[in-house]
Parts: sequence; C-alpha cells; structure tokens
Amino acid sequence: MVKQSKESPVEKQAVFENHHEPIIDRDTWERVQELHKQRNHPNRYDEVGLFSSILFCADCGSVMYQQRYQTDKWWQDCYATMR
Repeated sequence: MVKQSKESPVEKQAVFENHHEPIIDRDTWERVQELHKQRNHPNRYDEVGLFSSILFCADCGSVMYQQRYQTDKWWQDCYATMR
C-alpha cells in the first residue's frame, strides 16, 4: 500500500465555480482570507502555524506559540505559552 500523495499538475486540474450552494457566503470567505494574510508570524522553521495569532490560553489569556519536537523520522507539533 502506497501512503504517499502525488499532486496533479495544474493543467490536469478542473475547477467548477458556482457548481453548488456554498457553505459560507462570499463576503465571509473574503474577510477570512484577509485575516489569514495578516497572520505573518513565522516560527523558527519559517512556517506560519495553523493557529498563529488566534490561539490563546484559556487560563491566563496569553498567546500560544507553536513548538515542534522532532527526530529523524517524525515530528510532533504542540502549542504552549511562553510563561
């Protein structure tokens, strides 16, 4: 069993816009995309975490930062405060 994904070339991809009713409206989509572009706090791996600038500690309210524990074969991302 092969567990690797392979991306299709752009010329073989098909996009069908307005094919079915959207889950969210276009204005909400555009607003979220703008907010996503404003999240520009890359971690030390030069990546912007999925929850960058939007994940806060429920106890103290501090911003939570992405941390990565890794070996040669795997990595584990978690979030913690700097306190």
